[in-house]
Amino acid sequence: AIYPAIDLTAGERERGTLETLMVCPIPAIDLVVGKFLVVATIAMIGATLNLASVTATMFLGGFEQALGLDGSENIGFPFHVLPVVLFCLVPFAILTSAIMISVCSCARTFKEAQNYIMPVILLVLVPGGIAALPGTQLEGTMIVMPVANMVLLTRELLSGATVTGGTFAAILISTSLYASVAIAIAARLFGRETVVFSDALSLKSVFNRRLIRPKSFPSASTAGLYAAILFPIWFYAQALLQRAGEDDMVRVFTGTTLLMPIFFLIIPAAALWYWKTSTRRTFQLTLPPARFLIAAILIASGAWTLTHEVLVFQESYIGSPPPQADLDKSVNAALNSMPIVMVFLALAIVPAICEEFFFRGFLLSGLLTTIRPRSAIIFSAIAFGAFHFFIFRFPITMGLGLLLGWLCWQSRSILPSIIAHALYNSIVTLSAVWPKWNLIIGRDPVDPWAHLPSQTVIPAAMLFSAGVVLAWIGGRATDGDES
Repeated sequence: AIYPAIDLTAGERERGTLETLMVCPIPAIDLVVGKFLVVATIAMIGATLNLASVTATMFLGGFEQALGLDGSENIGFPFHVLPVVLFCLVPFAILTSAIMISVCSCARTFKEAQNYIMPVILLVLVPGGIAALPGTQLEGTMIVMPVANMVLLTRELLSGATVTGGTFAAILISTSLYASVAIAIAARLFGRETVVFSDALSLKSVFNRRLIRPKSFPSASTAGLYAAILFPIWFYAQALLQRAGEDDMVRVFTGTTLLMPIFFLIIPAAALWYWKTSTRRTFQLTLPPARFLIAAILIASGAWTLTHEVLVFQESYIGSPPPQADLDKSVNAALNSMPIVMVFLALAIVPAICEEFFFRGFLLSGLLTTIRPRSAIIFSAIAFGAFHFFIFRFPITMGLGLLLGWLCWQSRSILPSIIAHALYNSIVTLSAVWPKWNLIIGRDPVDPWAHLPSQTVIPAAMLFSAGVVLAWIGGRATDGDES
């Protein structure tokens, strides 16, 4: 992807054809997408030819015999995994192509672009080299580390090791997330006047607040970029907390409670202040009509039973991961040893406030500047589910993200989603800290995967339905406002 990216950006500027191209009556994003598709296509062709060459060499050259464990046993070459490897390289090729377009757009000449590319190559080689070490395993932070996760996945597939569906999905989702943000950055850089004309980008002009125009909402690329940066950071933070508190889950909860406001609330708020973006409009800091507050309470009062039933059906058909039971036991033991106020603060209040401000405020507002509300709510819900790092519970967390995003958009306020989120988490937490609650709702204390009785599910479903109807009536969807 290197030389096509250089030629289509710095090369065109050096030849004097970039200005002519930019005066065409088409949006800058269309030009970027066209150039990006060329670079990504060439990168994928190179990857395909590389794999085809490896396949032909192994198959025709008789190298399979060299893979014998003791000189006589022939373990064979796993040709059947090569299409899977090629499929995994698609988001990786998209990521590298977008990065190359972004970097090369800042150069004035072909030679200058080559100099800019060298640090990028080094940044790619470092995680790739770490992943290539014999002792490096595809687990923990390596699953979401760019480049390293793809190298380790390819190694595992070619060695015949078993890669779980959750790990496979986490690698593809994280790489696709990085690629999407890289494309958005490339489009934003290419549309700048300093890129169109024969000047390199000035860092001073980018970060000079006097040149920043006030705006109501963050751009989709800004919100997506921070989400992409925060995803591995939060994954690493959770991994370090769990490692430090391997035998002390209280430390994990305490550390998460302290770190979450910093990464999910304070830093996004500081970014909004620096870029002269309205925090009130971005975070939807308005007082909604009372019916939306009532709707939030009704929805949360019924949603917990529905999510429990979904989890029961899910466990019945696909099962739960083996470590899940041990994790639940250690979590329950930690919750019972913590003060009740700290339990609800760590599991209900702080997550509800911080996650709603980030996912339904910062991220959703940024996405709404570029895509339609339905798509923005879906993408923010996917990010909400991915940030919980539990593939087994991803359908539940994504579904809750869809519901909370819709409630926030309907009410034009973040307050109903905060109330619904906090109340939902509080009700779920009661099962762990108040054993009598399980008797009240009819939950089997011996079998946590047993269905709840109908006298609990039916009233809860009625409350949930009433809350949805109340939020639907008189909300944003009824006044035709799609902006």
